[in-house]
Order: sequence, then structure tokens, then C-alpha cells
Amino acid sequence: VNGAVCSCQHGSPATGCRQGSENRCASCHAGFHLSGSNCVANVCSCSGGAAATGTACSSHGLAKCASCDAGRHKHNHACPLNTCTCAHGTGTTGAACPTHNTHVCASCSSGYDLLAAKTCRFRVCTCANGAEKRGAACGAHGQEQCRACHN
Repeated sequence: VNGAVCSCQHGSPATGCRQGSENRCASCHAGFHLSGSNCVANVCSCSGGAAATGTACSSHGLAKCASCDAGRHKHNHACPLNTCTCAHGTGTTGAACPTHNTHVCASCSSGYDLLAAKTCRFRVCTCANGAEKRGAACGAHGQEQCRACHN
């Protein structure tokens, strides 16, 4: 039958097919786009995660992430690296920062020591008979080092 309505999965069928079983689409449903005469699922792009697809991707090739890789977080459909904070030092980034904007130190400022808990501790020496050294003047936390002796 000439001029029969075509078939179309995920869209509106075109007309003018020789047989009704011929697959030819005139337009596609949301989440799909025309590729030749077929409607195929949209696939977005995503750096640092899994791209959105189908109805979650409004336009084929659009930058939109469905989920993010470890060390990244979702922000405006993108997956930027996690960045941690650190009082008295430099925060970690990426996989070393498991949750964005939390307190995890990569290194510490002068006079501070990086602890196993990834925090910075102010260095304080001891001095049994005087005033202890502190900060950068103290070689190692808890070490006996005096800056002044008692008279």
C-alpha cells in the first residue's frame, strides 16, 4: 500500500512508507533524537562522571552528568573535583577529599604537624624549668625545648 503510515519506536511515524512495518520517524519523543530515520536515545556528555541519557538528557550531546566519580560532587549538572578545607594548612582535593567542603588537610602551615586524622596541630614543646618553645621554633611536638629558663 503506497502512502501507508510508517512505524516509529520512540517518536511520531512518518508517512509514505510502502508497508506499515517500515520504520521511519518524522519526529521523536522527549529524550530522543533523529538519527537517519530512527529515534535514538539522547546521550549527554560528562567529564568526571556518568552522562545522563534518554529523558534525563534533554538535548543530545549536552554537558549533563547523572552521577559523579569518587572524589567529585554534582554541581549544576557537572562533576567538579571535591575541595576540602584545612585550618592552618592546605585542604585535600579529588579522591583524597571524600566529601566536598569538609575539613581534611593535605599539609600544614609552618609550626603545625599533620596528624593521622588529617588535621593540623599547633606544635608545642615542653620545658620543665622554663618557658617552652612553640610553633615553628619547636622541633617536634612534646619535645623538651626551652625558649627561656626560670631564674
